[in-house]
Amino acid sequence: MKRMILLIMLLLPLVQGAADITVKTAYTNPYPVEPGSSFILGIEVLNTGDEAAKDLSVVVSPNSPFAVVDKPSDAIPSLSSGSIRIVEYKMFIDSSAVSSTYQIPVHIKYSGSNDITRNLIVRVQGKPNIGYVDVPNFSISPGETNTMQVEIKNLGSGTAKRVVATLTPLNDNIKTVFSGGNAYLEDIPSNGKKSAVFQIYATPDTGYGVYDAVIKVTYEDEAGNIQTKNFSIGIFVTGKPEVKIIKVGIDKAKNELKVDIINDGNAEARGIKGELMIGDSVIDVDYVSKVNSQKSSTLKFDIPQVKDNKIDIRISYSGANNEQYQFKQNISWQNPTSINWLVVISVIAIIYFVLRNFGGKFFGLFKKSRK
Repeated sequence: MKRMILLIMLLLPLVQGAADITVKTAYTNPYPVEPGSSFILGIEVLNTGDEAAKDLSVVVSPNSPFAVVDKPSDAIPSLSSGSIRIVEYKMFIDSSAVSSTYQIPVHIKYSGSNDITRNLIVRVQGKPNIGYVDVPNFSISPGETNTMQVEIKNLGSGTAKRVVATLTPLNDNIKTVFSGGNAYLEDIPSNGKKSAVFQIYATPDTGYGVYDAVIKVTYEDEAGNIQTKNFSIGIFVTGKPEVKIIKVGIDKAKNELKVDIINDGNAEARGIKGELMIGDSVIDVDYVSKVNSQKSSTLKFDIPQVKDNKIDIRISYSGANNEQYQFKQNISWQNPTSINWLVVISVIAIIYFVLRNFGGKFFGLFKKSRK
């Protein structure tokens, strides 16, 4: 019996209590963590052992895409059995991080222990941001249907899901055809882009210029929340002027040769210049500042003294984009019929003479015939 008691007393130091430290993620602020931002990592340190942990150190050793902004370690002089301590670290996560669950290594050491490594769980979730819409090199002519591609880019840190782009022109001359102006793009990842394709129609009477439209982009973030962004764009309507000669005549009283022209194109004709030419020589010039589509104007010159009333005219003008046009045409005209006033005066004199000398007899015979 004495020997048993002695054995128990010898073994007591071997079964004395010891500290046992565990760690886990207490919180992140914000939650979830967003790529490209700083956050606070709170670590819960718990002593589940029977004795206090002395000279306890907690060291955070993150791998990419994480980094510690301030000091990477904390010291706890003593943590008694069953006690909890929260330690905080200011962290940063690179913008290249994708949405996922990450592990951050933590090294723990205290008096009488070896170096212990545990992994903390951190949830990363990006936020999509459709922040860029571009319409590269698009133009359309009146009466034309054309395909417009719109680049839509996600500038955010998360995936934009179930993306739908809707084009709404703000002028009745511009219309969308097929699918009602809707383009379904599915998902766009962070820093990714996709092209929305729309069919555009410009009515034949659409004038040159830039016409406003709105692109509405609707999408969901990774938590299923619906987001909407509106972007204003311009639809450039171009066209081609086409100047034609429709009539040539003269005004003898003003000594003018008049050349009536019409712009039969679908864009404004600017700086119209008319030149009368004999061979390669220009003998007269006139200008018209502009002629709108389907409108007319007149070039005026001194009546040239040429054989058979025929001469060449060269007409040059520019379009709305300063593109140059020119054509040369032979024109002719007829002189107005001249009145021989000597003959007219002679006829009047004869009538006057007849009426004066024979008018009475003539009217008398006329009265008798009526009876």
